[in-house]
Parts: sequence; C-alpha cells; structure tokens
Amino acid sequence: MELGKQIKKYRTQYNFSQEEFAEKVFVSRQTVSNWENDKSYPDIKSLDEIEKNREEAKRPYQKILMALVSAVVAAVVCALMAYFI
Repeated sequence: MELGKQIKKYRTQYNFSQEEFAEKVFVSRQTVSNWENDKSYPDIKSLDEIEKNREEAKRPYQKILMALVSAVVAAVVCALMAYFI
C-alpha cells in the first residue's frame, strides 16, 4: 500500500479531518492533502508525530475497556459481599 493511502486510512479510521490531523502532527492541512495524494512525503519528524498520535488515539479505547472491567469487578465484589454478609 502506498504511504499516502496508509496515512489517509489511519486518519479516517480515527475520524480525524485533514485539519484535525494536521494540528496533531504540526503541519498544514494542505501538507496532509499532499501526503495523501502522494504529491509529497512526511519527513522523519512528521512520521514520528504520526506514530505518537497513532498510539495516543488507541488509548481512549483502552481507558474505556479498563473502566468497563473495573465496573464489572466492582459489581461482582458488591454481589459477593451482599451474599456473604
């Protein structure tokens, strides 16, 4: 897959507009458009920012999952306490 397509796939996967994505990686919206259309390519610093933001974008899902697990554990503990008390 071409780099531009990968960048667009990542951006749309996390529902970022080109403008939002550009702000996150410290470039202009036009630069993101050029990357996605293979008119130019990100430099090393931009690639590093993209990777940092990719990892950061995953975190909300991890936080939600941990909150759900915590809620289930709390409910089980409460049920057990009520049963044994």
